[in-house]
Amino acid sequence: MKKTCLALALATVSLLASEFWKPGPEIPANLPPDGIYPCGQQMLFSGYSPLPRHYDRLKEGGFNTLGPIYHRGFDEFLQNCEKLGLHCLYSIAPRLSAEQPTAYTKQQIDAPDFDFENLRRQVTEIVSAKASSDKIAAWNIQPEEMRFWMKNEMRYLEVMAQAIHDADPKHRPVFMYTPGHRDGSSLVKELSNGGDFIAQGCYVNYSGNKHQRIRVKWVMEQASFAKSQINRPLTTLLLPEMFGKVPDEEKGLIPSWVRHDVYCGLANGAQGVLVYSLFPRAGLDFEAYLEPYLRCARELADGLGAVFLFGERRDDLSATLVSGPREVSCRLAGNKPNYVSSPLSLANIAFGPDRYLFLVNSSEENLGLTLTGIPAEAKTVPLWPEVILPDASGQVVLPPLGVFAYKISPVTGN
Repeated sequence: MKKTCLALALATVSLLASEFWKPGPEIPANLPPDGIYPCGQQMLFSGYSPLPRHYDRLKEGGFNTLGPIYHRGFDEFLQNCEKLGLHCLYSIAPRLSAEQPTAYTKQQIDAPDFDFENLRRQVTEIVSAKASSDKIAAWNIQPEEMRFWMKNEMRYLEVMAQAIHDADPKHRPVFMYTPGHRDGSSLVKELSNGGDFIAQGCYVNYSGNKHQRIRVKWVMEQASFAKSQINRPLTTLLLPEMFGKVPDEEKGLIPSWVRHDVYCGLANGAQGVLVYSLFPRAGLDFEAYLEPYLRCARELADGLGAVFLFGERRDDLSATLVSGPREVSCRLAGNKPNYVSSPLSLANIAFGPDRYLFLVNSSEENLGLTLTGIPAEAKTVPLWPEVILPDASGQVVLPPLGVFAYKISPVTGN
């Protein structure tokens, strides 16, 4: 009887291990290797308003896209990107008249007699003139931040998005920035009228949550809700911040802020990164911010971008909190109650024959975990030098705002 029970137990373990090693998806062969998702295999990593003197450094550092930029100079910007072999977010800024230097203002759009047919003609002309370029990753609508409670602004978004799609034979997506305080229901009301990205500001410091970085997870949850309610494909972008003055005594925290925000966003569903902004404004510690963003860009360009984009999320690995805070919270706009969540974000992704495990600590304290579900015969490798392997009992401690990642592979013969 004991032998029978042992045989059944071993068979069960073997079956569970077999299920664990079921291969994940590969990179879709029908997507061009040099294209930007959703039209290609590369995860978008870009930044607003870069200066020409930084273009080469950004390219070498892993940025595959630049922009968008504001107001003017769009054609020259596209030409520079083409010369460098970089993609861009190309801005479309229709105007009331040739004499107006910038795009329509919202006051003009909201006028009762706004000419939507003229808008359609302008957009068609702009897109048709540039559609042959292979370096346009997406079309950026200006002005941005259309308000869902303003009828004309929603009509403006709808007409622009449709005109862009009609005029672009390459079927590239339409982008428009959305303010970071909007919740999921607000995103649904806006995106129901057009647009192919959920591109909501995720400015943790600016929102008053410098030390409550779980704000990133809240933003990603709003995007996930919107995607679940809208019956067409949408790509979620993370828009982390690179602006604002940081006190001297906190500048050493910038690398951990950047790394946490990027990987917390990716662990919770982001499919691209768009930094706001790459302009070296007064008071900004440009280098302190840029270097950690470049590191993230290189890591994603070296293969992790494909893992997040095309891998399959699974639930057969788990982490139990054994020390540190069980909950963290952040402030929300208006009179909304604080958002409360576990400090841990876990992404368990099957990609090809391997498994990738990402752990992100959104608290400012050490977080002790016990990991379960990794097969005994697996080979577990840290992805970065600072990542610590779990001990024999599966325990590991994430440092404050820490990001750990592992590649879990079958040993030879499995």
